[in-house]
Amino acid sequence: KGPNLGGHSRKWVIETVENSLRRLNTDYIDILYFHRAVFDAPLEEPVRAIADLIRAGKLRYFGVSNFRGWRIAEISHLADQLGIDRPVASQPLYNIVNRTAEAEQLPAANHYGLGVVSRSEEHR
Repeated sequence: KGPNLGGHSRKWVIETVENSLRRLNTDYIDILYFHRAVFDAPLEEPVRAIADLIRAGKLRYFGVSNFRGWRIAEISHLADQLGIDRPVASQPLYNIVNRTAEAEQLPAANHYGLGVVSRSEEHR
């Protein structure tokens, strides 16, 4: 598996969005979530790719899913440094049984202005 065959490389992010647009037969995606913090590329690389896709009108917004509080802070500060919009939403694992997001993810989302759309895992 090469560096551009997955994860958050610029090539992979752009290619994935282009393929989704084709499959969905649409011109843009409302929100794209980074699911899990992947460390196979510097965070700046996918964030710049997202910014370019937003400027091109192919994405409206981006969000994060399963990011720890410190990673929400990191991506928000990076967006500020690059002069682009911060992520608009955080999608933590959060439900009546698993409330660990209350410790750091929800406060970080609140501090950095991200909306929260909780997710729940299905157990079979």
